[in-house]
Amino acid sequence: MDLISNKTDTYNFNIPEKIYQELYSKADILYFLLDSDYQIISFNVTAQEKLGYEKKELLGKKFLSLFCEENQPFAKKMLDTCFERGYVKDIESAMQSNEGRSLWVRMNGLTVSDEGTPSLIRIYMKDISDIIKISKQKDLSLRIVKRIQNGINSESSVKDLLCEIQNVIKSDGIGLSIRNQEGQSLRIGHCSHVGEQSDESIENFWKWPIETWKWLMAACSGTEACHISEAGTFWTGSLSDLILEVRVKKEKDYLVSLEDFESLVVIPIRNVNLEMGYLVLAHGDSEKWSKEDIAFFEEIAPLFSSLGIKEPPSTFTIDEKTLSLLNVPIVGILLVKNGIIQFANSYVEKFLGLPQNEIRGKALVDFFDTKYHDTVLAMLQNPTLTEESKVRCEAAVCIKGGKVKHIECACTPLSLNGSSMSLWYWIDKEDRRQFKDRLLQARKMESLGMLAGGIVHDFNNLLACILGYSSLLSEEIPKESAYYEDIQQITVTSEKASELTSRLLAYAQGGSYVVNALDLNQLIKEIAGILSRTFDKNITIRAELDPKLVPIKADASQIQQALLQVVLNARDAMPNGGRILFQTQNISLGENNAWLRLGGKPGNYAQITISDTDSGMSGEVKENLFNPNYAAKNRDVGKGLGLTMVQDIVKNHGGFISVFSERDKGTVFKIHLPAGETTVPRSQPSTKGKPPLGKETILLVDDEKVLRETARKMLTRYGYKVISADSGAEAIAIYKKYINRIDLIIMDLVMPGMEINKVFHWLKKLNPKVKIIAASGLGEKSTVEYEFHESMAGYIEKPFQVRPLLRKVRSVLNA
Repeated sequence: MDLISNKTDTYNFNIPEKIYQELYSKADILYFLLDSDYQIISFNVTAQEKLGYEKKELLGKKFLSLFCEENQPFAKKMLDTCFERGYVKDIESAMQSNEGRSLWVRMNGLTVSDEGTPSLIRIYMKDISDIIKISKQKDLSLRIVKRIQNGINSESSVKDLLCEIQNVIKSDGIGLSIRNQEGQSLRIGHCSHVGEQSDESIENFWKWPIETWKWLMAACSGTEACHISEAGTFWTGSLSDLILEVRVKKEKDYLVSLEDFESLVVIPIRNVNLEMGYLVLAHGDSEKWSKEDIAFFEEIAPLFSSLGIKEPPSTFTIDEKTLSLLNVPIVGILLVKNGIIQFANSYVEKFLGLPQNEIRGKALVDFFDTKYHDTVLAMLQNPTLTEESKVRCEAAVCIKGGKVKHIECACTPLSLNGSSMSLWYWIDKEDRRQFKDRLLQARKMESLGMLAGGIVHDFNNLLACILGYSSLLSEEIPKESAYYEDIQQITVTSEKASELTSRLLAYAQGGSYVVNALDLNQLIKEIAGILSRTFDKNITIRAELDPKLVPIKADASQIQQALLQVVLNARDAMPNGGRILFQTQNISLGENNAWLRLGGKPGNYAQITISDTDSGMSGEVKENLFNPNYAAKNRDVGKGLGLTMVQDIVKNHGGFISVFSERDKGTVFKIHLPAGETTVPRSQPSTKGKPPLGKETILLVDDEKVLRETARKMLTRYGYKVISADSGAEAIAIYKKYINRIDLIIMDLVMPGMEINKVFHWLKKLNPKVKIIAASGLGEKSTVEYEFHESMAGYIEKPFQVRPLLRKVRSVLNA
């Protein structure tokens, strides 16, 4: 860590290196700082966890060595470009973890300059392995459809297809055991070498008949290591555990022959509920595939049912059994003869929003936008074309309601018993475009959230410093001084600002609920003040608040989020301006109150009313107000977003919502939250006399230098000796060395590096009687596992103030 600190000082970074590490760890982004030789000099916890390295293994390691050998030239070119241009953006590549796993990442890089000369590179990487996997799986599905529709007429063709599937899903082995409608069997597979398994045993494995798989699956069902999905797929992530559970020798012998594998999936292949065989996947690693992977396997397995299907007769009588291939759910497929649609699968029906009888018998070209008629007619009039590049195009089709959808389509000539036809298929291009747009927007919001979170975090630290030093001055300056009231005002204002930023930080990080006594009136005043300064001047905001409103027990950031969402919807529903009014009052609900049917319980409530002067809502809009799938196409509910979230927040606090709205009379939201049994704590004036002194030695652990230094001054000024540490690992090392001198540890609950629970575990192991005060910001207490809660000597909230800190320290030491 000293190395990182020295680098930071040398290159005059405006933001401490640890802020980068913590910020990007919270955003689940891999972060590295590289020198001019592309050597790693700093990184965050996410990089360690994703790549499976210990800290000492990564520090000083060549960054290029994190890529597999074939990708290293590409990675080096990316870094060279970054140095030359000053940045690189959205570069995708595969890295290699310490265990040999592939990790697909999207990389961005920025150079850090020292006196105008680029000297370091910051690398930010997002794990996109799941996105890449989904993309590969979708492409694989389409390739399987194409290959099967073009005809697979030999075992070698089937084996090639199985090898292609195996490469995409990264399995050690894949096999197919299938029987067609005439009773002919096909058993074929391909396997990479795993363990000491012989070629002969591998060959025997893939030649197991359908009956063997069926019997073995039935015999293993009911064991803890075996899972069976609703579709009948059998899988295990620990074959060794399954072998231990099975008792019958014959079954065990079959399983033992597979012992070099750990993950096994057996997927039924059916044709109109007729079980035709099984697709089998195996891998040497345990728990290789997730439930999402199993769902994908279940999607592609039925495609193999067409391998055993006869060609339709020349009269072309279509039935589901004969053309089950065409009913795949992932692509639109049509059979066309002389330009007339003979058959369209269910995907096409859903895509066009039309039933089969309104599609079959119609001219194909009529469903395309007029701009593409010439292209479609040219494809129809050239049935002899076989090259894919000559029969593929991008087009637009007209769907129900007059709308247009963009597709990628292709056609292939097809001869059915002497009858010339064409097989058309298309995929929805809008899905792909919308996915990219959503992904881009999500990345923009993620970047904005990271930036905002980082700024709030840094600002909160600055406020903590101001608050800490102002509380020190409050103790040193006598009340008779002309400056005493000024310093008190600084302290009070800093407390308020710190509370607001902590609330904003908790909202940005999306943490768990932090329930405290809450003054709703004060919260609404803050919200109204902020909105008055940010909304257009044609919207007025007023507040009529009951001064005797009861406090509630709630998470301030969540309630703030809910109120803001209601107000934002009100604003969007008043594009020409209007008025928003906040009101509060106490209400009591009896056993027979009509509002109880909305989800409330008898008792006392604080009621928040938010009314506006919009045009009101229709009955349909009001009925679907909290339906997340309802898309409002008018201004009745503004943008129609976020109200489901509001309902969830209120319900989670034990409250309920009532809504009143009429055309041309506006809308009223009434939010009811249960009254708390406590009062809202107020800032206490300093007690008379000097704070208690001490002489003990305290180990102070916090990764934020400004907070560590502020607390150190508070403690040393009142007699304590302080040893500082900036990480959990350093705290353990120091405590080992000075275990007989350190009387108390004050430790921050959230620090990068070693997990806080592991730190507590090691400290307790060194000294079961160690005294630890946990210092926590808003909502951080929950980061400590329950087993350690009772062993804590106490908790203290950050930012620190002199008297609360010294009182807590003295009470723990005297205990």
